[in-house]
Amino acid sequence: MKLISLVPFVLVSILFTGKLIHALEPEDGALFVRVVDTGAGLCAVVKIPGDHYMVYDAGDFRSAASERCFDAIQEITPEDEEIDLMVLSHSDADHNGAVPEIIDAYVVNRVIRSGMTRSTRTWRDASAAVNLAHEVDGALDINLDSSFFLVEAVSSFISTRYVVLRVRGSVYTFIALSSS
Repeated sequence: MKLISLVPFVLVSILFTGKLIHALEPEDGALFVRVVDTGAGLCAVVKIPGDHYMVYDAGDFRSAASERCFDAIQEITPEDEEIDLMVLSHSDADHNGAVPEIIDAYVVNRVIRSGMTRSTRTWRDASAAVNLAHEVDGALDINLDSSFFLVEAVSSFISTRYVVLRVRGSVYTFIALSSS
């Protein structure tokens, strides 16, 4: 099930121009996306030309999965750099695990989140970290609770919102989406 849900994300992320582009490490002047294996959740770290950084989801709440997400962020984003954008596609615990660690270690300039709330400890910890980043570092907290930018999925089993994001560069376009 997890593999099937990641396939569209990975395909869209690496098939920018119809050619397979692959790199294990960021290259100067190139858009770089690393999708991190976090088990059931998702974490993607993006380096955009001009030394800009984005985190899309923050991994599973289980310690090993959130550590893999945070480790990947540290490998790609130098500690003296800021994270320009963190997108939290939805409020499930498997997409918010490393948020407190990320915000503790980096200045995060903007956070986009879906607006859905949960009663889980993981969601409360992530939300408190985002609120603190807003208060202390002036992070712009964009909460899309009723915005048309959201895709709603409703079935007899789930009712959740997803953030869909497009980053357009001069040559490549990166589209990030998530599913639970």
